[in-house]
Amino acid sequence: STLSSSSAASDVYKRQEFNIHHNDVLIVDRSLKAIPNRLALVVKNGEFLLIRISVNPSEEEYTLWGVITYIIHNAL
Repeated sequence: STLSSSSAASDVYKRQEFNIHHNDVLIVDRSLKAIPNRLALVVKNGEFLLIRISVNPSEEEYTLWGVITYIIHNAL
């Protein structure tokens, strides 16, 4: 599956904000709980999104799919 966003521009911004580049690999641990300021893969409105977990959990409504534990950068 690929990450979706309401616009391509916001998707690129999120990847830059989180230092994720094209063809990087994200390792997702589905057993971890949501902890503020961690990166997570969530499902919102039927789409996968990459977010930083908010300190105020009531701020956004989503289903946690897993917590990002590693970002592996492509060396090519």
